[in-house]
Amino acid sequence: MLLFTPISIGCTKVKNRVVLPSMCTHYCEEGFITDRMREFIRERAIGGIGLFIVPGNPYGKASGARMAISEEKYFDGWRELAAIVREHGAKLVCQLHAAKHQAGRGAATEAPIEMSKEEIREVIQNYVRGAKNALEIGLDGVELHGAHAHEIARFLSPFYNKRQDEYGGNAAGRAKLAVDLVREIKDACGDRLPVIVRLSGYEMVPGGRDISETVECAALIAEAGADALHISRGMPESEQWISAPMDVEEGFNVEAAAAVKRAVDVPVITVNRILNPLMAEQILQEGKADMVAMARAHLAEPHLIKKFLEGDVPVRRCLGCNQGCRQSGLGKKNIFCMQNPRTGRESELVYLPATKEENIMIVGAGPAGLEAAVVLAERGYKPVVYEKDAELGGLIRLASLPPHKDSLKEIIVYRRKMLDLLKVEVELGREVTLDLIKKVNPSVLILATGSKPLMPRIPGIEGSGVYSADQVYSGKVEVGSRVAVIGGGLIGCETAEYLASRGKSVVVFEMADDIAKELGKSRRYFMLKRMEEYGVEIRLLTKVARIELPTVAISTQGFGQVLTGFDSVVVAAGRVPVDGLVQQVQQTKLENTKVFVIGDVSKPGLAMDAIYQGARTAADI
Repeated sequence: MLLFTPISIGCTKVKNRVVLPSMCTHYCEEGFITDRMREFIRERAIGGIGLFIVPGNPYGKASGARMAISEEKYFDGWRELAAIVREHGAKLVCQLHAAKHQAGRGAATEAPIEMSKEEIREVIQNYVRGAKNALEIGLDGVELHGAHAHEIARFLSPFYNKRQDEYGGNAAGRAKLAVDLVREIKDACGDRLPVIVRLSGYEMVPGGRDISETVECAALIAEAGADALHISRGMPESEQWISAPMDVEEGFNVEAAAAVKRAVDVPVITVNRILNPLMAEQILQEGKADMVAMARAHLAEPHLIKKFLEGDVPVRRCLGCNQGCRQSGLGKKNIFCMQNPRTGRESELVYLPATKEENIMIVGAGPAGLEAAVVLAERGYKPVVYEKDAELGGLIRLASLPPHKDSLKEIIVYRRKMLDLLKVEVELGREVTLDLIKKVNPSVLILATGSKPLMPRIPGIEGSGVYSADQVYSGKVEVGSRVAVIGGGLIGCETAEYLASRGKSVVVFEMADDIAKELGKSRRYFMLKRMEEYGVEIRLLTKVARIELPTVAISTQGFGQVLTGFDSVVVAAGRVPVDGLVQQVQQTKLENTKVFVIGDVSKPGLAMDAIYQGARTAADI
């Protein structure tokens, strides 16, 4: 396969065409490498990646987002990282990624038109100094971050760059900073340090750069001496395209890289939702790129390449959920992964071999219970899983039904394969009672019985024609042509879109001032856009006071109103634990049994949290 053949970027020969692109992991401490960062990289080097691109701050304030490369005190950390990847035959490139200037960073932001030529000169010197530091450390190259609205990107962009001097006015002017940087780094470091430049093919903002101008800029940058080009997409104002979620088709950005490749004679790297080696190979075979960057695919499965080469081995597939890696706005910075709870926790979430036999009973085969079973079996235990339904997966089976969420089935697919591989006993269609627990007499009991829809106290909610979202997805109820949805959280919005996509007329009633607040920015953008296209009506700051189909009485900021014409009402007002068995167990003294309560039955939440709880519990037993 072409994917596993070597390629040269300048003087650096890379063993294969697989790239781990730069990600701000927030695993560092004030610019210094940490055990967390070391082990994160080590795990993926073991997995077979050929080229690692790691962000490094060449100047400005050090942070936890990425390592610094501005001063000698940081150099040993880079050398350690280089040693780790080289131990496994890979190469390490530093992406020169400054923290000071970026759109959306408040006082730190400087528009290109506001920068004097002396300030531009200072920026160039800072980058050249960072490149010289990389050469002194012994790294295998540098990448200039010319995408996503950092200094270089803002000069390249007609959206940001309104200058009319030699640094603006047209594509060549806007590319001058990048061209000057490449030339000066080459002058300072010669051919000993390859230079990659990352660009957004499409900026995806009104008045931003499209692919035709990107191709023009790319040709100038390659002519200036760049050894490779890395084609991304988007800007902060179009963040949803930078790491596009499951709402966007796989490989959506490949054609942008192909357009650049046709215009230059240096290797081109493509990126964005390339999730498996077969797709990567097809891209290379079709001549659309020379290397393939697979970031989130390797968050989910650090041994993706190794497992692919080994053959029929279960792989954790990236879902495109963006829960752990891109949930901006939800207070999360460290990169984690729904599919892989060890991502970012490689040094702390360790699965040690079992030291003694345990009689382990797991009740519930949703994401928490399945993950616990897999981890325990990997450690050498022999858990038995009990599930009252006839299928594995719990709520995930329903959660995968809304539009663009089919990939969630991979949560079940991977764990089912692992259970089969590890020969874990699973009893489907077996509802667990307290008597059964006493009969089994487990030494370890893991309760992962999940959650059920919350039905708020609203007059008429128990009448005919009123259903939960779960009932709608089960396909066992007929909602009619006009539907009221109570609740504008994630489940309510997904249900509204699901129904609207099937031709229903839908009105969403939400008591808060906005909808889908718990959803990350990228997924939320695409979902709300589709809901608007489907004509879903949203009523905010609205409480449903009474249901009496075909009418629904509502109150909006104190003003009452009765709406009519509804065939049904769907309730999506949250979830509550299915904790009857938990309460029975807690009220009963079970001799010599350690009891763990995990997943939604502990606290309804995200699948990512449930999977982590399953893994953490299983690791600690």
